[in-house]
Amino acid sequence: MEVTSTPIEVDYAAVFNPDDGSILSIGPKELLSDKQNKVSINSDIVERINKGELRIQSCFLDISTGSLEIAETKNLFKIDDVLHRIPQYADTQEQPDIYVKYCTKNKMVTVSLHKKWGGLYGQLDNGQKTTKVVWSGDTALDFLITKRNDPNIILNKFSCCIDSLIDDNIEFKLRLDNCQFSMYTKRVLKNYALDFAI
Repeated sequence: MEVTSTPIEVDYAAVFNPDDGSILSIGPKELLSDKQNKVSINSDIVERINKGELRIQSCFLDISTGSLEIAETKNLFKIDDVLHRIPQYADTQEQPDIYVKYCTKNKMVTVSLHKKWGGLYGQLDNGQKTTKVVWSGDTALDFLITKRNDPNIILNKFSCCIDSLIDDNIEFKLRLDNCQFSMYTKRVLKNYALDFAI
């Protein structure tokens, strides 16, 4: 006697936190019938989570649209504990993750995050999409304005968080007479660049 079986089609659902859209659990829809905040999800996503290809912590519900999004969770830790001098843009080989521009005319510093991280700076490569990122860990960017090539003589300082650079630039007013300064930071992301506009 030959037994054949056809796979049973299962409808899956995800239970989410209504405050922040984070996914709390997934499973067959019928087993989650007693849960209030749930949404249907694609069986491909469930399969990727079960295989370990995707972490459930990387899935979020966009509460405004009701669609399930997959976001990369980026844990930030300081790359080094020593001060890193931000190189001038003309001297950099790669597109910077953090782009800092000083305008001598209005004496403003503008800090921008690259588009690949959800910021407004730079261009994406062909086919490259903005990575949806949930930032966690130490997200403060601290900048020291110092005498040129001397981190011991601090002229000014400012800080911002990476979250505030998503879809926005941050500006700081600096009262400096010229471009004869250096900028230092403790690196959070890999590539930084400092540019000047007159």
